[in-house]
Amino acid sequence: PFIYSELGESLRSNLFDIAMSPVLLSEATVANMNFPHYYLSTPNVLIVPRNRKDEFTNFYHLQESPYLVIGVLGHYQEILRRVLPKAKEFSIENIEEIDTLLTEGFIDAMFWTYEQGIDYCLTHPDYVTIKYGDISGDSFLAFPVKFDAFAFIFFLNRWLTIQEHIGF
Repeated sequence: PFIYSELGESLRSNLFDIAMSPVLLSEATVANMNFPHYYLSTPNVLIVPRNRKDEFTNFYHLQESPYLVIGVLGHYQEILRRVLPKAKEFSIENIEEIDTLLTEGFIDAMFWTYEQGIDYCLTHPDYVTIKYGDISGDSFLAFPVKFDAFAFIFFLNRWLTIQEHIGF
C-alpha cells in the first residue's frame, strides 16, 4: 500500500518502481511521476442513494447547483471542478467512509469512474451509479512510475500493447 499524497516522492526515492493502482492521468502534473500509455478510458459517474436517484437525472441542473456536495477520492477533485464547477467538494480519504458520508448526508453523491461505481454499488445495493455520457467526461487511468524511468515506460507501453492484443 502507498499514500496517494506521497506517491511521487515514494517513486522518486525508489521505495517501489510502479504503483499498481489506477491513477488519473491528470495527476501527471504531480512532481516526480510519469506514466506509460493509459490502459483504461472510463466515463465519470455519480454514485447516489437509490432513494434519491431522481434528483440526479439532469446533469445540466446539477452543473448549476451551488448546494450540491460531492465526495471525491484522490485527485478526482480536479476533474470534478471541470464538470461540476459549482459543486462543493468533500475530500474522502478512504473508500470505507463513502457509505457513512452518504447515509448521514455529509455528501449528496460520490464522483467516480464507471467501473469503480458499478463495483461499489454491487456491494452496496442502497446506491446506484448514474452515467451521463459525454457530458460528465472520461477519466484515463494509468500506472505511475518514477519521472525519469524512460526505459521502464517503454517496456510498460510494449507490455500494455501485447496485453491489449490478447484481450487484457
